Amino acid sequence: MKILPSRPLTELTAHEWGALLKVVPVILFVRLGLSTMSFKALVERLRQWSRQLSANGSYSDEEVRRICWAVGAVGSRVLGSRPCLTQALAVQFLLWRRGIETELRIGVDKDESGKLLAHAWVVLDDEVIIGGRLSEMKYKVLPGLSDKVLR
Repeated sequence: MKILPSRPLTELTAHEWGALLKVVPVILFVRLGLSTMSFKALVERLRQWSRQLSANGSYSDEEVRRICWAVGAVGSRVLGSRPCLTQALAVQFLLWRRGIETELRIGVDKDESGKLLAHAWVVLDDEVIIGGRLSEMKYKVLPGLSDKVLR
């Protein structure tokens, strides 16, 4: 799935502006939630809200692209360093709201000095939709996360 290209704000369509404005409160809530509650409690809250707002589960690739683009565009400007978990949870929530099931993956690796690195990404239909296509090759996925925390 190809993500929408970066363009100056003056060249955005009405749909793109709408997508940007819809993701801002979600990103801010997720970031605040990660700072103030347990990961499990935050995911449960997001899941609960998504069920209340859930649609039928049908979607277009364009809709998914627009959501991922908007979360990435806002996240890269608002979140600063280490935006991956916030962005992944925001995308997951926004897709859950539409009845679209995704999988959050968190992986770990070590840098040259041995420092532990972690990264989060979202998979839809066996394709990484946010977090980088090479994430699955670079990071060792923590097993069982979906079963233990996200269900």
